[in-house]
Amino acid sequence: VEATIANAGGAVTIDFSEPLGRPAGMNDESAQMVLQSLVWTADAAVSTTGAVTFKVNGSPAAEVLGVDTSAPVERASADSVLSTVSISTPTEHAKVPTQFEVTGQAATFEANVVWELKQGEKTVRHGFTTATECCTLSPYKFTVHATPGDYTLVVHDTDESDGEGVGTSQDTKNITVQ
Repeated sequence: VEATIANAGGAVTIDFSEPLGRPAGMNDESAQMVLQSLVWTADAAVSTTGAVTFKVNGSPAAEVLGVDTSAPVERASADSVLSTVSISTPTEHAKVPTQFEVTGQAATFEANVVWELKQGEKTVRHGFTTATECCTLSPYKFTVHATPGDYTLVVHDTDESDGEGVGTSQDTKNITVQ
């Protein structure tokens, strides 16, 4: 299935080359989440935050993935559909200098954001920072110093049940320090 995204006068449209039915085994909650992924991606592609209309070969699509799309689909709130911890930079498989900045968004308890730089299972650097706001998606950034090599960068919230360890949400990026 191919899709094109267009923004005509603020109206965002995703036009599929063929109908996009619901795969066997996909429940309604998953279908809604995938539909929201499409809405968020389309909005990002055309730098807007509006509702998205779905079409198939230029004609209105009554449903996508078994979800009613006869009316434009509004974008759900960030807190309801996005991960509570995400890394924006560096990207997956990025090559970075020995000192590099990490940016992302987090919605964490007391705005705590924990990071680890790992080689295999061994943590070689670690630290923490705070997002600009507590409990709602907001930006964070920090700087890492590392020797050349291949690493996995892990950014996560904290486990508030006992105050130690990895919490419920994390993002990882495999990177190469040069």
